[in-house]
Amino acid sequence: MIYLTDKLAVTADGECYMVGKPAQRRGKGVELRNPRYYSTLAQAVRAAVSATLRQKVAENEITTLQEFIRQEKALQEHFTKLLEPLEH
Repeated sequence: MIYLTDKLAVTADGECYMVGKPAQRRGKGVELRNPRYYSTLAQAVRAAVSATLRQKVAENEITTLQEFIRQEKALQEHFTKLLEPLEH
């Protein structure tokens, strides 16, 4: 499992990548709650950026369009750098 933020992680099986909220289950380890499924890691990370922004708006951490745009750009740049080794 790869933690993308404190509230989102990605994991994979033989068919797809899954993004969801990591949750500890007693005796079962960490699992993803409400996973969404993607065929590539790049798609999964793009979705994680969108979900992170949506969470920040819902929790009033982002309250203006300017702040949304600033944080969206920062998250895109951060995750793009993380994905660069996978693009080659």
